Amino acid sequence: MNIHFVGNDGLTESCINAILRYLQFGDHILKALILTSEQDHALILYIEDDEIVAVRTGFTSGYPGEGPRGLAFVLSLLEKLEITIEEYDVKRNILEKINSGHLSNSELEKIEKLRPIIPIRWKKYIYDHDKNQLNKEALLKRFPPVIPFSIIDPRLFDLALSFWDAPGDKIFNGYKKLEDAIREHCHLDEYGSKLFKKAFLGDNSILHWPGLTSGEAVGRANLFIAMYGGFRNRRAHKEVAEDPKSELEEFLTLNLLFRLESRSKMRAKDL
Repeated sequence: MNIHFVGNDGLTESCINAILRYLQFGDHILKALILTSEQDHALILYIEDDEIVAVRTGFTSGYPGEGPRGLAFVLSLLEKLEITIEEYDVKRNILEKINSGHLSNSELEKIEKLRPIIPIRWKKYIYDHDKNQLNKEALLKRFPPVIPFSIIDPRLFDLALSFWDAPGDKIFNGYKKLEDAIREHCHLDEYGSKLFKKAFLGDNSILHWPGLTSGEAVGRANLFIAMYGGFRNRRAHKEVAEDPKSELEEFLTLNLLFRLESRSKMRAKDL
C-alpha cells in the first residue's frame, strides 16, 4: 500500500492546506494518528479505499506560535468531524523519514502495534489555545472558497473555469447570459423583471415547472426577480467591492437560476 506524503516540514500552513484539500474534495478520513517526538508532530491519515497520507512535521506544541495553533486547529477540525484520533510517541528518525518521504509500510505497521498514549494527551494541544478561535465558524473560515464544478450549469462552465481571474466580471456576464437564455427560450424581447414575470409568473406564464403547485412556482419565479433586484442591478450601476466568499456565493446563486431555467418547460397552449 503506497503512502502519500504531503505538506512541507516546518511550514504549518502548507500542512494545514494539504489536509483541507482532502476534506474539501470529500475524502472520508477514517482515522488520524499523531506521531510525536518531543514537541514536533506529524500526522498519518487513513482514508477510505485504503489510501494512507503522511503529513510532514508542520505542527509543534508546548509554546505559543504558528505550529501549536495549527495543530490545535487541525485536531479541533478532525474531532468535530468525529474522526478517531490516536497519538503515539515515536523516535525522531520516524519523523525524519516522513519529512523525506521515505517512511515504509513495514515501519508504519510497527507504529500501529505500539500502545497509543493513554490517558489521552492530544486534547491538551487544543485546550492550550483560545477555544473561541476553534469554534465551528472559525474552523469553516479556514477552508478556501472553491467552485463545485459538478453542479455548475454547462452554460456557465466557461465563466466558472476562469472565475477567479475577475469574479465581478464573470458574475455580471453570467447575468447577461441568463437573460439571453430565457429570451431565446421564450421568444421574448424583454429585460429584467419584465422578462422573468412573463416567463415564469402566473398561470399564463410561458414557462412552468411540471409538478409544482402554483405557490411553489411563484416562489421560484420570485427568485429570479429578487436576484436581479437585489444583486444584479447594483453591479450594473456601480463598482462592487466584495470578498471572494461573497462573490462565490453570488455566482452559485446565479448558477441555481440557470439550473432552474433548464428544468422549466414551455406551457401547453389551449387549442
